[in-house]
Amino acid sequence: MLFDRTKQRDRTKYHRIPQGCIYYHLRYSLKHPTNSIQLPYTVAWTPVLQFIFFTALTCPPNFLWQQFLESVFPSKILQPSQSAIAAAATDGEKELESEETTRAVVEPRLDIRATILKFFLDQTVGASLNTIAFTLIMAGIKGESMEQATRMAKLEFWPLMIAGYRLWPVVSLLSYSVLTSVESRALLGSIAGLIWGIYLSLMAREI
Repeated sequence: MLFDRTKQRDRTKYHRIPQGCIYYHLRYSLKHPTNSIQLPYTVAWTPVLQFIFFTALTCPPNFLWQQFLESVFPSKILQPSQSAIAAAATDGEKELESEETTRAVVEPRLDIRATILKFFLDQTVGASLNTIAFTLIMAGIKGESMEQATRMAKLEFWPLMIAGYRLWPVVSLLSYSVLTSVESRALLGSIAGLIWGIYLSLMAREI
């Protein structure tokens, strides 16, 4: 029963993470004594440094993951340009030849099917692996044993996944629909992951 109550409290804790991120940032990242308003704010550097380390460890495999997705499902496909279609529709051979000369017969366009597939894989396979890695690495940083880290990974998997789904689908959709290079997607993911991870650490420490 005690384990069930602890598990329930942990789940409640992580379900509350996405609510009021700015509030938690001001309250926990910037610490200020309540008995004085004249002392300067100080940043709690421990969680910040922990997640910089975590981001440094997970950035290379995440970059390879994004590279793999892009190689299997390219974002852009070549399709006939509007001008070429118009020239072909009017039987304008001269206009079509002109389009061929200027290399405007085809143009790259976003592959909707590939974007949806990458989004789905990233939010299932990628999210699951990153969640497990997050729990295990942070447990290792805190000096937990492998048995304790494994137990925490099982306990926190779904609460973290559900909490993450309130942020990461937006990041993923923006990454695949707007950003064109794997490098820029990896950078966006690393920055978002660092910020999100700091919030998770602050919430886990203070709640």
